[in-house]
Amino acid sequence: MANPQPIVAAPRSHVARAPLRFPPRRSRPEGIQRAACTACQKRKTKCDGLRPRCSACTVKETPCEYKVAEGQTRVGAMKARNEELESQLAISREIIRALRTAPMPEAAQLFERLRSGADLAEIIDSGQHNNQQAPGQISGSDATEQNINITENKGLIWANPSLGSAKDQEVAASSRSSSNQQVGFEYDCSLATPLDILKSPACFDAYNLFIDCVGVLFYVYTQDQVKSVFEIFLRRPPEHVPTSLLCEAFAIAAVGSLYSHDTIPPDIGITFYNMAKWFLNDLVKIDPLRAMKVCVLLAAYNIVTKETVALSFIDMGLNLGRSQSIHREQVPDSLTAAAWIDYKRTWRTLICFKGWLVATLGFVPWNEWTDDIIWSTVDPSLENITIQETIQIHLTKIAIIEAKMFRQIFALSDLRREHVDEARANLHQWYQDLPPSIKLAALSESPLANGPKVGVYLTHFIHLGAMIMLQRRILQHYIQTAEANLTLAKERITELSDAFEDGFVAALQTSRMLDLLMDEEAVFQRCWMCM
Repeated sequence: MANPQPIVAAPRSHVARAPLRFPPRRSRPEGIQRAACTACQKRKTKCDGLRPRCSACTVKETPCEYKVAEGQTRVGAMKARNEELESQLAISREIIRALRTAPMPEAAQLFERLRSGADLAEIIDSGQHNNQQAPGQISGSDATEQNINITENKGLIWANPSLGSAKDQEVAASSRSSSNQQVGFEYDCSLATPLDILKSPACFDAYNLFIDCVGVLFYVYTQDQVKSVFEIFLRRPPEHVPTSLLCEAFAIAAVGSLYSHDTIPPDIGITFYNMAKWFLNDLVKIDPLRAMKVCVLLAAYNIVTKETVALSFIDMGLNLGRSQSIHREQVPDSLTAAAWIDYKRTWRTLICFKGWLVATLGFVPWNEWTDDIIWSTVDPSLENITIQETIQIHLTKIAIIEAKMFRQIFALSDLRREHVDEARANLHQWYQDLPPSIKLAALSESPLANGPKVGVYLTHFIHLGAMIMLQRRILQHYIQTAEANLTLAKERITELSDAFEDGFVAALQTSRMLDLLMDEEAVFQRCWMCM
């Protein structure tokens, strides 16, 4: 059989291009297509769309219901429903925003209107009408709050009450007056907004009390820094106060309200806290390191109120500081040496919070990079060190030791003797490294003032608590082992008898120090240590 000859391709010039053929497009029938009823959709049968009852439902004598309006397609109905839901969501957001930002009497009035069944759209419309009638206020897309006027400044949207009738104003005034008498404000409580409450002396006095109570242990702001924040805030009119300064002022006032001995009611403190969170994102964009300080205050607020969300603010603050190289030894070009030490001390407070909460709440996760930088961050300055900073440094160290001890001993199912010995050695070394003036043996004759002395007691509470925690883990391991092998359990607890006895000694010393604190009248309800 002869080999077939290859077929040579024809020249391109001789190739005639055939016209492209596409399948004919289906033409949509003119007019609106009918939508099937619910019953036909479930049966997956053809529906002629007759109303009020289609032919199929008429024959089968079944209920016939349409979810689509007559003359409307399913797609059109879905779009209309989506627009309706978006409108309802926008109205709900405006109502929630008004409840959050309005003063308490006006927020209570709005809440009563909601409970009475008033239509949300009507509430929003009445708010827009009041805004148009109120002189001196701006108008715009943001002026849709219910019964409030909007003042906008550098991204700040602030709510002021707008009471329509004279009767409403009289009711609101009587509400403020009764609230004053119940709470016992020492200043005029007919204040229109939280901004006015921030300007009252009670807020500044409350934060001064916080400095005296907790500032010995945790560095955030100095007295001069707090004073400068409030001076700027008091000198400028509200429309010229930047949101970054508002964030700091609200955070300071929120923490201070916890120590105001009910001079500031709790709901006002919650308002300060919420407003600080509201402006925190703006401060992060403007100055991350100042935002780190606010994170410390928000974490402290949640620690005192026993909320575990404090961990989120701690991690946020640590990441903000790390993003600005606060964890490094070299001073960044963007900071002065004094500012770097200031932020370094704030960073130390965050690490102290982190270590203490990890051990106290039992949260195992711990940033590994913290282990590498921790010892370089707890001693930012060794010159002219004060007693307060000495306490803060050693408090941070014991919090870290306790957190690491929890990770090595409590997080693991098996209790190893080398881990127990390492924990005991770390606790012993921590006490040996203390300056003689703040050791327990010297406290009875110490010339320290009441504030630093209480801070020393609280620092030793953390140390003794770590010893008790170690004893508790040994006892837990003994009980678990005794269920399977009592002889082995006795051998293990004999090996760890020294650490076990340390727990009893620590408990006895703790009870004695609590008695001393009672004598100093330093035991109070809002204690950060009781989590």
